[in-house]
Amino acid sequence: MRWYDGRQKAMRLFFDTNIMIAAGWPRISVKLENILRVAHKLGVIVELPQAVQIELKRNFRERMRKNLSVVSPLLQEFNWVQGRPKNAVDLATEEELCLCYEKTVQKLLEDWHFNTTRMPAIDASTLFSQANERELTFGDEGRNFQDTIIFHSMIDCLAALPGESGILIATDGIFKKREEALKKYAADRNVQFQTMMIEAATEYLEKQLGDSAQARLIRHKALATKAVSDYLPTLTDLINERPSPNHPHSRFSESNYALTQVIDVDVAVVDEEPEVGSSVRFSAIVRGTVDVSEHVMDLGRRRQIEIGSTENDITEIGFTGTAIYTGGSYSIDVIAAITFGGAGNVGTVGHAKIHGWK
Repeated sequence: MRWYDGRQKAMRLFFDTNIMIAAGWPRISVKLENILRVAHKLGVIVELPQAVQIELKRNFRERMRKNLSVVSPLLQEFNWVQGRPKNAVDLATEEELCLCYEKTVQKLLEDWHFNTTRMPAIDASTLFSQANERELTFGDEGRNFQDTIIFHSMIDCLAALPGESGILIATDGIFKKREEALKKYAADRNVQFQTMMIEAATEYLEKQLGDSAQARLIRHKALATKAVSDYLPTLTDLINERPSPNHPHSRFSESNYALTQVIDVDVAVVDEEPEVGSSVRFSAIVRGTVDVSEHVMDLGRRRQIEIGSTENDITEIGFTGTAIYTGGSYSIDVIAAITFGGAGNVGTVGHAKIHGWK
């Protein structure tokens, strides 16, 4: 499911290295989890550029090397104080930790559905020219080289996907400072993106989620309303069925309904897009006219006495049930309950309890 449903542009999230480091990668911080969950609800694709993954691995290796250099002497001292051999408790080596890191990261990428954005196809001469002219994110002496590679990775990815736009999740640093120049470079290649910090991006996506839920509800209400409208003749036949009196002096009503208009329909698709073929709950209110005749039946004399009647009264009928979602329409499946004239009389298919029946 994609949140735009063909009416808005598709979107991808691209994460900068500093955002992932701040999240404690390879752990997932609350902030990172929040934006990932909202993105997944919207069907927004999450990209972790290959350049970012390489930087993150280097960062992890350097942290582990530093941590080992601190922990190893302390562990040896603890062993000595307790009279144990110097290497009584072995620490994992840097290489072993990196192997564990790779397994952990692979699982994270799979569990959170990260795409890997490939390295850009830009040639070395163009990249050197950009660095020499301090273009895009390049600073003095070639600084911000990694940032430039991440940016080009995003541009290549979006340029190959016409109609899709991107959000680069980054700290308020070089990407924000050079945003105008970066956007112009992207626009010249028919690419649109914006740079946001993680908090702003989360808020933006949450708003899109709200708009998406509202748009989805409106669309499904329209589909369900058509299904109910198409079902009115069947519903009319259903409620015009009447039981036969089964004892003398029965008082009963004969009601002839003509249902002509659907007033309102609600369908339970607020949380997510239903799967094709799934059963969806709905409720509806329809309006029409009704002719009602009140009778007394004397079976002993085999006669029926009409004691009063009304013609062409406007009536409203509510009913609830389930419908099957086919992908572009609904088909009424089960009518679970019917309410007549707002009087609170409820029934089900085949044994509806209608006002006046005994």
